[in-house]
Order: sequence, then C-alpha cells, then structure tokens
Amino acid sequence: MKRYPIVFTIAGSDCIGGNGAQADIKTISALGAYAATAVTALTVGNTMGLRSLFPIPQEVIRQQIETVIEDIMPDVVKLGLLNDVETIRTVGDCLRKYHPPYVVYDPVMLSSDGIRHMLRENIDVIRKELLPFVSLIIINCQEAELLCEMSIETVEDMKAAAMLFIRKYRIPVLIKSGDRYENELYDVLRTPADEEWVFKSEMIYTHNSHGASCTFSSAIATYIALGHEVPEAVAKSREFVRQAIQYGDNVFIGHGKGPVCQTFDPQKMKFVEG
Repeated sequence: MKRYPIVFTIAGSDCIGGNGAQADIKTISALGAYAATAVTALTVGNTMGLRSLFPIPQEVIRQQIETVIEDIMPDVVKLGLLNDVETIRTVGDCLRKYHPPYVVYDPVMLSSDGIRHMLRENIDVIRKELLPFVSLIIINCQEAELLCEMSIETVEDMKAAAMLFIRKYRIPVLIKSGDRYENELYDVLRTPADEEWVFKSEMIYTHNSHGASCTFSSAIATYIALGHEVPEAVAKSREFVRQAIQYGDNVFIGHGKGPVCQTFDPQKMKFVEG
C-alpha cells in the first residue's frame, strides 16, 4: 500500500504567504512530501514587516495536533513559532502523548529585524517542556547566545556554542550564522556522538529573502522524512534555499523584503509584467 512521506508543521500563519506555515507547505510540497499543519498564531504583516500577532486558543491548537496525529502519524514534526508559555506547554503535552518519530524545532525567538518574539523567561519552559522530545534543533547565532548564555563572534565561537549545547541538552544542534559574517554563510552541525560538520558557502545578496529561514528548516525536515541522514539533509537544504533565493532574486512582490521562491521549477512558474 502506497503512502506519502508526511511532514507536520506546527507554526504560525503568515498572511503574505512567504513565511511560517505557508512557506513550510510550499517547501514540503516542492520536495515531494505531504504537508499537514497546525496553526499556533495568526500574524498580520506583509513584505514591509510584521504589524501584529494574534495567538490561537490553546484548546484549538491541541485539537489541531491531536486530530492530525490520530489520523496520519507524521514521519517528521516541524515546530516553528510557539509564541508563549501556554503554547509551548500545549505542544509539549502533545509530543509527550504521541511521541512522533522525529521532531525538528526551529524556534522563532528573534525576528530578522531583532524584535524578540520569545521572552527570556520562556526559555526555561522550552528546556523543560520541548527539548526532551526534539530530535534536531535549528537556531541562529542570536538564539544560540540566549540558549547557551555566551557571546558568539566567530565561527570557532559557533563550534564552542554547539559543543556547549550538546553537553547541556544531549540533542543534535544546527547553528546558523545568517548574515553575521561578511560575504560568507556558515552552518555548524553537531551531534551528541561528538560528530561535527561545518557547512560554508558564499553569501547571496538579494532583497528577496523573506521566508528563507522557515524554508531551510522545513526543507531539512522534509529531506529527513524522505530518508536522508541529517548531514545530507542539511547539505541538500542549503542548496534548495540557494536556488529558491536565486530564482526569486529579480521578481517583484510587494514594496519591502520579497519572499524566496520555493517553487522554482522554470517549467511551472509564470510571470506577468509588473
């Protein structure tokens, strides 16, 4: 009997369609898996930025997760925006109840413009309620500084933070440099078995980068669901995001930071004169 590889994203909704659950759905579908979703918050914003955020009632979040998992157990659960303590605990309760086979956590603690989405006091709840059920956590340098309580200035600092994280939490971690280092991007992957991979590539300068982070983490989750080991999933996801950025580079959507193009198949995309 045939079945789809299933990736279940538990994340916020982005009405502009470039980030959050919408970016996850596009990425998962583009890579050939089946996307299911539970929405944790409604964000109101566009390419110019986030305007407001409306949390979903906890019972509705719980019912979404339970309804999906009781019918179709996902191969991978991908966690995104969990905006408050109550949501963290609700999702943690569901993970404790159902024990999905693999959980990728991309915590939205800080937005790209530095506005904190996750209050410092929530970190203790994350440690207790979520991390025991997480198979891989994907964080940027700012988030790593919060979780590891150290300053990160260099790639060697990223490696040290990854080692410290492993010692504290005993789960694989991927730390992303983002645009912290001029002209180059670094990702440091480390596992509890003291395996380490450092991924390096040239920076792509573009105005259309909205949703790149969600696209990256959901691509990793999807490649894992498709049967790839984590290092290969990271490498393939880096290439997928690179192509999504390059293909959407000269496309005009909105008046601010445009989205990456997850569906970059030249045979399918259609353009009109703007």
